[in-house]
Amino acid sequence: MATGKEQRRLAAVMFCDIKGYTALVQKDEGAALAKVAKFRKALEEHTSAHHGEVIEFYGDGSLSVYTSVVEAIECAIRMQESYRNGEIVDVRIGIHFGDIVFRDGTVYGDGVNLAARIEAQGIPGAVLVSDKVKRELMNHPGISTRSLGRYNLKNVEEPVEIHAVEHPSVVIPQTRIDKVRRKGKIRFFQKALVGVLSVALLITLILYLDFPLFRTGKVISSPDKFTEKIAVDRFQNNTLQDSLDLIGDLAGD
Repeated sequence: MATGKEQRRLAAVMFCDIKGYTALVQKDEGAALAKVAKFRKALEEHTSAHHGEVIEFYGDGSLSVYTSVVEAIECAIRMQESYRNGEIVDVRIGIHFGDIVFRDGTVYGDGVNLAARIEAQGIPGAVLVSDKVKRELMNHPGISTRSLGRYNLKNVEEPVEIHAVEHPSVVIPQTRIDKVRRKGKIRFFQKALVGVLSVALLITLILYLDFPLFRTGKVISSPDKFTEKIAVDRFQNNTLQDSLDLIGDLAGD
């Protein structure tokens, strides 16, 4: 890497950080420092083995560059394997391939910023890459990825499609579609529960409010409250047939 002058080139940029490091320091500083030591050791070893260079450490994070996208991803996979064995270190990794500027021992450019934004969308154990990295892998079927959807990233004008590297040694986050479906199911069950409770409340009101017509377990003792009787004179039987006297008696009642 050139120093003292500016050099521009294409490179794979990797950002890493330890998730929850600040809270861990407050809880157990010794454990936090041990995790940082493991984080740096694995990063340096695997970066060197994959022809990369660690540019800078940021306390619980790092910036490194690689001449090859494939080398960067294979390095990230090996790193996550190390971090998930023994004492677990919750590391997020983001990779972007783009034009960067080397100057005075560090690197600049949109490629660096985008790699940092992508890493921030990750979860511990995952390796996230940009769409440009995905396109660079078209001729490398040995490395597979899964789209997580398009994201609006801070200080990036256009939405960026982010992909997760698929490998047994890394964690694959939920896609945005999965999250939307899960939220939809939760909302459906919430609405269904509200409906059931509403019906139950209505039935309770009907059964227990003081309305005789709907009160359970009680018999209305006085039908006169709801009906009126009409007095009718007894019908006379003028047919001269004694057998029809009963009809006159019934009509009169």
